[in-house]
Amino acid sequence: MPPPGLHSLILYDNFEWKTAQKSHENLQNICDLTRIPAISLEEFETEFYGVLKDNYHGKLIFRNLAKIDNLKICIISDILAGKSIEKSYKDMSEVFGAGNIDFLDMDFWYYRFYNGNYDLDYDRRLYSEPLKFLNLPMILHQKIIDNLDWDNILTLRKVSKSLKNIVDQGEPAMKMMDISFFFDQISLQTDDFSPRDLDFSIVDYRKDLLNRIMIILNNPRLRLDSLDIDFSPSPDPTFIDFFKNLKHKILTKRLSLHVNCPEDANLLLACMKPKFLKKLSLRKGNIEEIVKLDQWKYLDEVSFSANYSGPIDHFLGFSEFRISLPELTEEHLVKLKEGVSKSQNFESCHIRFQKRIRPGLIEKVFSLVSSPEYRDDENNVNFRSKMPPPGLHSLILYDNFEWKTAQKSHENLQNIGDLAKIPAISLEEFETEFYGILKENYHGKLNFRNLAKIDNLKLCILSDVLAGKSIENSFTDLSETFGAENIDFLDMDFWYYRFYNGDYDLDYDRSFDSKPLEFLNLPMIIHHKIIDNLDSKNHLTLRIVSNGLRNMVDQGKPAIKHLSIQYKPHYIRVRIDNVSAWYSEDLGVDYRKIALNYVLIILKNPKLRLRTLHIGSTSSIDPFFIDFFNNLKHKISTKYLELNVDCPEATNLFLTCLKPKFLEKIILMKGNIDEIVKLDQWKSLKTALCSPIFSGLIDNFLGFTEFVITVPELTEEHLMKIKEELSKSEIFESCHIFLGNFEVPYELIMSVFDPNSGLEYVYDEDDMPQLVYSYSIPNSRNFLNFTLSFGDLKIVMHRSS
Repeated sequence: MPPPGLHSLILYDNFEWKTAQKSHENLQNICDLTRIPAISLEEFETEFYGVLKDNYHGKLIFRNLAKIDNLKICIISDILAGKSIEKSYKDMSEVFGAGNIDFLDMDFWYYRFYNGNYDLDYDRRLYSEPLKFLNLPMILHQKIIDNLDWDNILTLRKVSKSLKNIVDQGEPAMKMMDISFFFDQISLQTDDFSPRDLDFSIVDYRKDLLNRIMIILNNPRLRLDSLDIDFSPSPDPTFIDFFKNLKHKILTKRLSLHVNCPEDANLLLACMKPKFLKKLSLRKGNIEEIVKLDQWKYLDEVSFSANYSGPIDHFLGFSEFRISLPELTEEHLVKLKEGVSKSQNFESCHIRFQKRIRPGLIEKVFSLVSSPEYRDDENNVNFRSKMPPPGLHSLILYDNFEWKTAQKSHENLQNIGDLAKIPAISLEEFETEFYGILKENYHGKLNFRNLAKIDNLKLCILSDVLAGKSIENSFTDLSETFGAENIDFLDMDFWYYRFYNGDYDLDYDRSFDSKPLEFLNLPMIIHHKIIDNLDSKNHLTLRIVSNGLRNMVDQGKPAIKHLSIQYKPHYIRVRIDNVSAWYSEDLGVDYRKIALNYVLIILKNPKLRLRTLHIGSTSSIDPFFIDFFNNLKHKISTKYLELNVDCPEATNLFLTCLKPKFLEKIILMKGNIDEIVKLDQWKSLKTALCSPIFSGLIDNFLGFTEFVITVPELTEEHLMKIKEELSKSEIFESCHIFLGNFEVPYELIMSVFDPNSGLEYVYDEDDMPQLVYSYSIPNSRNFLNFTLSFGDLKIVMHRSS
């Protein structure tokens, strides 16, 4: 009788590419430790090839092979090989199936053997049963799960059906979701899950993220504060089908729909829980249909971006609304006056219109009376009785950004005036200023650089201090209103903390204070030490702060490790590490130049050290890009290059601009290989994966660790060269040779590489037949493993340890 678990060990050793002889040596080492009877090499070979034959014909029962009594000698084998328990479990799962292995049993025997106890017959009943997670009280399950982020929760669901049920019965802690579809990309952002851009051409990635989204939304206990869904330009059919078949209503307080199809907007809105949903933002939709939904009737706030030509009555019951009209008519204004006058909860509205309003219409409908300084300017009224307080216009814009009405904004100014001792103005005068500024802003007449000067921002900063905002939130909101590039944060910081500490003198002279130390005043070496420790995303952020910081970043050593530029007919995609950006015709005629500008700044930096560089194009490369490479004065350093461009001359040009010896791996989808092999960059490569047909000497590939090549046909001369060079190579690992004529010369190959073991026919994942055999290298313990299939040949080197 063979030792217990021998068949499992044979399969496991075969997975690790051990020959019968090597597997027998492994068994002998295990026998020496466990004192189980050894068997001869001849007996072992009979078992070895018998098991492989049974496996080939599908006669093995992996559930039995994976029982712990059969896995014990496999575990000892891994311990002798120095494998961690994680690596051991992963490898055994690949061989026997993760569903067939009891990790707790494996964990027990692994550490027992690891500590030198090799008794295979030890009775585990003498050992106390370990406490399992599922044995814990349900309340502890929920406390543990509540402290996991969604990445870990989704992983936990895959462990077992019991854990999946426990996870699905809990209430998710998630409060926000942002789901975006953009052509072949999808992005998901939640409280604890950062955006991920995935390529839909990779089915597993698409399935993974869509599955994540649907698992979250399918939980009836989900309670969101906000849900954003963006389809640009069209939704994923799987996602739409999910909503059509959803059996419960999704609970979210705020919903933003950026969809092009009105039917999709109606469908998604109908899937939300009425009464729970309070705020709605729509890009498009059929309002006449939407107002029939229960969800519409219980809303507090609505924003509708598309031009709306229906009755304004549908919006008058909300506390706040934003709409766009082709024309603001007298009928609209009368309805608006009647509606808001009777409303118990109306606070504000924002109505955009395209056609100029009739002069005097607003004054007529709302019975406005002008002051002596009344001025009618482009169909809007302005009232001015005296000079407004400094910074009033900035405060009005800022209050409007925060959705304050004229009355609320006036109350805010009064509170500020009481503290800062500035003259008060009446509500009527204030409303004149308020609507005048909003009108000028609408017509693009405001100079935001002046409005954002510190003397004009003081009232806004003081308003934020009174509202209890942190300086970070204050700066963020001011930046959204006036533009971050127009605000001096150091000045803002000074006045924020001065007001925060109760000093409200707006005319305080800062010239008496010592000048604060700024980042740009630090020594250059300190700049570079700080910048060198930032990742590429922070580099990009730092560049837009100021011209000085942009120059510092561009002169330092870039943190970027991965750079990808992909040309498409109507857009360019640039990916820097894990940050992607798309540039299209929507940006204007110079979108290509805009896209390439920062890329060229990166590539121009001689300190750049990339791990990967990918350049791809389905159309012609931009001449601006070609000119840059033609005039580049240094070689670009990258370990890995992938080129997929139609123009052979461009392929050669890009290659010549890379630093030889630093470049180790290249993938060429197109190009003239016969010319490329003459370059210095080629001579120092370790790996070359080439799709174009190569008709030159195969010698140009035989010095690599790994290569992929396509030849018109495989000749005897090719095979003799491969045999000669690979037999003496000390670095070769594998190669894959495709044949242009799809004809594999089986007899010729076996006449050159005489098989040292029986031929074996197997089937690949697509059920295509493959011929597998081994060739022993003369005067060596190494051998080559051949796999021959339709139109290609794979060779893998196996070296003795």
